[in-house]
Amino acid sequence: MKALFKKNNDKPGENNAPVPNAIARQFAKGYSFVQMKWAKWMARKTSKWSKRKLTATLVFFCFVTGAYSTYLIVYSLLTHVEATSSITTTKISRQAALSKTIAHKSGAVITDEEMDRIIAFRHYLDSLKTTASGTKSYDSIVQNCSGLLDSLTIVENYYYRNLKH
Repeated sequence: MKALFKKNNDKPGENNAPVPNAIARQFAKGYSFVQMKWAKWMARKTSKWSKRKLTATLVFFCFVTGAYSTYLIVYSLLTHVEATSSITTTKISRQAALSKTIAHKSGAVITDEEMDRIIAFRHYLDSLKTTASGTKSYDSIVQNCSGLLDSLTIVENYYYRNLKH
């Protein structure tokens, strides 16, 4: 029991562990200063207490904090908290919705000739971007047929993923 109330002979400015940089060293000094002030204040408040009263206070403090910690652990293990999540809806294009239904049908077959025509059309669209008048044509095609490029990409992906060996 004597070891519980033994005075600490360390000086407040001493650091037992090396601190890597100046900011951390200043923080450690400030923390040690506050710790010493707190310890001196507590020593002044409890200087006239008997060892029996000090021991009883320590046991009471340990019991209360241990009981509260046990309560928190048991409460967290026994209570069932339902996870709350929200579901947000998103709008998808009509072409994307149709492509999903077409892709799942087993009868959807694209021949090599059709794929060659799709690739040639894609190259034609890419070549339109090289000139000023072609860029206007390309922009009008994209604006008037808004899902065309998406549909071409979906068909190509489906072909390469499922049909190309």
